[in-house]
Amino acid sequence: MNFYICALEATIFSILIFFLWKKQWIKGREYLLLYIFISLPLSALVNIFVKGPIFIYLLKIFNIGEGAKWPLWFLFVISIIGPLCEEVIKILPLIIMLKIASMDGLKIYLLGMLLGIGFGIGEAFYLGYSFTIAMPEYISGLKNLLLVSSGFGGERLLAITIHWFLTATVAFGIVMKKPIRYFSLAVLLHFLINIPACLYQDYGMPAQICGVLTVIIFLVLFFSVFLKIEERVRLGYEKPASQKEEKVLYERRD
Repeated sequence: MNFYICALEATIFSILIFFLWKKQWIKGREYLLLYIFISLPLSALVNIFVKGPIFIYLLKIFNIGEGAKWPLWFLFVISIIGPLCEEVIKILPLIIMLKIASMDGLKIYLLGMLLGIGFGIGEAFYLGYSFTIAMPEYISGLKNLLLVSSGFGGERLLAITIHWFLTATVAFGIVMKKPIRYFSLAVLLHFLINIPACLYQDYGMPAQICGVLTVIIFLVLFFSVFLKIEERVRLGYEKPASQKEEKVLYERRD
């Protein structure tokens, strides 16, 4: 149960952070939070039916034995394929919805965020299930719960946040009518963030170092890329509303 508890904690905190940060943007649109449910199963689906078969196929093609250390060039290939598959499946529901109904730019951007959050939450529970099977010695006990919370729980909260901003980046590209450019940017950023995890899994880099590197990379990207996109959205949708209000007040004085 410990892994599931930590996945639930990451879920609650991520939704709470989103709601508190974007409460002005979703005011009157709280129903949009329900779109999180759309992307919940996507992580399991892409891992089982897309990424898994691709990885197995590539291992066979390049004659790399199961459990063997991957060559550095193969690690690079895998690190690109994973983000590519995930960014496609995360944005797919939004593309389908855009074919069905028209939306303003802010709603498109918000849905990108929520689909990313939903994907991250689904991934947390999917990995929680996998780790429960792989590491049954950690599934119970308060001491183990604290250990899992500080490791798996914190890492999953960060991962949900990362998916949030990456999918929002692609959604912003759709709003700007430059989907390929921003999709490619999201895949590249996803690749960079995944590098420490790959080094930990296949090259035995200490988990603490990988965790610190992941946080550093995310923070650099957060301030240099993600917040700049956020600022452009804010200027595009908050400033016009403010100007409209000022205009109404001016007319009332007359």
